[in-house]
Amino acid sequence: MNQTWLNDLREALSSGKPFATITIVETWGSSPRKPGAKMIAYGDGSIRGTVGGGSIEHSLLRDAAVAITDGNPVLKRYELADIKMKCGGGMVGFIEPSGVGHNVVVLGAGHVCRALAPLLVRLGFRLTVVDDRPEWADPAAFPEGVSVRCSSIEDAAASLPEDLSGHYVLVMTRGHGLDFEAAKRFAGRKVRYLGVMASRKKALELRKTLKEEGFKPGDIARVRMPVGVSIGSSTPDEIAVSIAAELISVRSETA
Repeated sequence: MNQTWLNDLREALSSGKPFATITIVETWGSSPRKPGAKMIAYGDGSIRGTVGGGSIEHSLLRDAAVAITDGNPVLKRYELADIKMKCGGGMVGFIEPSGVGHNVVVLGAGHVCRALAPLLVRLGFRLTVVDDRPEWADPAAFPEGVSVRCSSIEDAAASLPEDLSGHYVLVMTRGHGLDFEAAKRFAGRKVRYLGVMASRKKALELRKTLKEEGFKPGDIARVRMPVGVSIGSSTPDEIAVSIAAELISVRSETA
């Protein structure tokens, strides 16, 4: 096997980032690459290697992005004439996602988030932390591999794909108003898990607000409030354990 490919694959596996391997498994007629050509497509759009460039590679990368989001491998057939390539032949690509389906986005980098992050990293989740306060959105406060962004909730929500079926979203901002805004941004979207750190009173208020703003009962019911399993937790460390336990449970249900 090509040493460059092995090095690219090792790098991808150690990066902690979601990616997909793309392998050409069949060709016919005139085609830019032959069976066995490989490349790696990362969830952020970056690549390693090539399977031909041009429209065929664009099509494969588009389909790889879908596979990374939903976590399912796919075998795709492409007639090159259909994608405006003059070769006249065709290719079949096998797209296999890796490191997907366990992406956690935490809105709010406070004490519970900082206690939770090391647990989730050790448990195999890939973590992105978002806070609009520069002093809290500090990468030095989190384990290696955690993506930390200083961003508004609005910008963070807009930057994520509409289909979040491979994502867990945790809302634990610095105030009720921001928590409500975050919940409204995600309650109507396809999310594997949406949880809000809230007291029972706050949870009732949020459900009432979502209902008044026209959210469907099913969408409201999917918002987990209070977040975490019930273990009598009160300290940031205890709450972090309860949240991690709930995410493990959801991951097991949908594995």
